[in-house]
Amino acid sequence: MKLGFLTNCFNGSLLDKVFLAKQLGYSQLEVSLTPSSTQRMATLDSECLNFKLCENEIRFSSLAYYQNILTEQKHLRQLHINNLYRLIDFAFENGIPQISTFLGRDNSKSIAKNFTLLDSLVRPIVDYAEQLKIKIAIENCSMPSWDKNGFPATISYSPELWDEMFSRIPNENFGLNFDPSHLIWQKIDYTKALTDYYDRIFSIHVKEVFVETDNLSRYGIFGKQIEREHPYDFGWYRPAPLGLGSIDWRRIFEILKEKNYSKDLTLEFKSENKSEAEQTLIHSKKYIEECFNRKDVLA
Repeated sequence: MKLGFLTNCFNGSLLDKVFLAKQLGYSQLEVSLTPSSTQRMATLDSECLNFKLCENEIRFSSLAYYQNILTEQKHLRQLHINNLYRLIDFAFENGIPQISTFLGRDNSKSIAKNFTLLDSLVRPIVDYAEQLKIKIAIENCSMPSWDKNGFPATISYSPELWDEMFSRIPNENFGLNFDPSHLIWQKIDYTKALTDYYDRIFSIHVKEVFVETDNLSRYGIFGKQIEREHPYDFGWYRPAPLGLGSIDWRRIFEILKEKNYSKDLTLEFKSENKSEAEQTLIHSKKYIEECFNRKDVLA
């Protein structure tokens, strides 16, 4: 099992994050990309980048393209689809095993019709990736920040929808980038989901949240509707240091130990402050090592 972090944790160049990962004892990075940065990848000096990765004993575990692939804006939809094909090619050429993404949703259509879109738009992408032995992992966030009222804006946020998703695209290279922080506030049993879908989980996002139950009782799971100050202002949850929030990470890690989990763990958090981000990475790595009762578990 290897431990990494999502590169949008803080600002700085990609190489800066490679050097920091090495310095703090991490072994890999999930590279966060936007439409503009995806297109700039074509100009990268891959030989130089791969040399630096090898020199620092760091790998790229995944290329992360977290966009609304099924959006009703057809020009954006086509842009995202083109970029996913571009990333699959880049991953194949550079030995990167996985693309992580969202499915999103066309809000002008029903959930059922969105799954028809999944068949026509996403399955060919997965088939193409399968030919190149690249995994496609869907992050299970409902992305309520994409909806002005805080409603779900993806079609891949619950076990019910995962079953439909995998029935439409049964390919073995199609799975989940599993994040329990998106399940706890929906009242979904994240430990049961971890066990039930274990064979479909390609990687796990480690992200802590503290659910403020009094506020949740006031606002409901869709969050504030009247006084929301920004898209993420739901009023009932906040980020927390790993192990000090509402998720039972010790139980999650116990399940992973029982199952001899050997895939990736990726820290995900947001910080504008480099020093704060470093302290978060130090604390999180120490906490995970303590949970597994050995320091070489992340080798």
